[in-house]
Amino acid sequence: ETPWHFHDLHQLMYAFEGSVEVEDHAARYKVPHQFAAWIPARSIHRTAIQNVRSGSIFFSVDMIEWPVNNLRVIPVSNLMREMIMHAMRWPISSAEDENSVAYFDCFARLCSEWITHEVTLVLPSSDDNRINTIINFTRTNLASVTLRDVCNVAGMSERSLRRHFLKAMGISWEDFRLRLRIYLAIDKLDNTKIPIGEIAADVGY
Repeated sequence: ETPWHFHDLHQLMYAFEGSVEVEDHAARYKVPHQFAAWIPARSIHRTAIQNVRSGSIFFSVDMIEWPVNNLRVIPVSNLMREMIMHAMRWPISSAEDENSVAYFDCFARLCSEWITHEVTLVLPSSDDNRINTIINFTRTNLASVTLRDVCNVAGMSERSLRRHFLKAMGISWEDFRLRLRIYLAIDKLDNTKIPIGEIAADVGY
């Protein structure tokens, strides 16, 4: 896990197998190997990479105009994957040559289109202690947790919990539970050999 940091360059992060997690001030992003993380320049973030082979491509801000400061997860086409792999022949410390300049110029032009296609593999986060109590209890008891269970732990009525959770997280508790199930299932499917039926039961399907 990296500390909180930012780059003066745009970053495209890709895991060749398994998955990585990226977090900014608003959310955690699950990035399975069929997808990539787009991290705009000067976006404060941290990453968690566990026992997977990954790579990052960095672009100067004059190569790709991108006005939005938020991270996003984008699908990776076969062409994009091959271009990422081929780009590894030029480490960031290597000197530029005519081939590398032409290659990354082409890559940046294509990337400008690719990064417009966002997918939702995002778990919102909060600084509210009550909301984090709800999140942690939901995660710990994901296979069987109900709204009534969460209300009892938080000491809140259903109406109050729904209102506070939606305000803090931007999505309902039920939507959060669904995203969390998918999020954790992706991780288990990518990083373990647990049978699919057992994974489904573990996350509440």
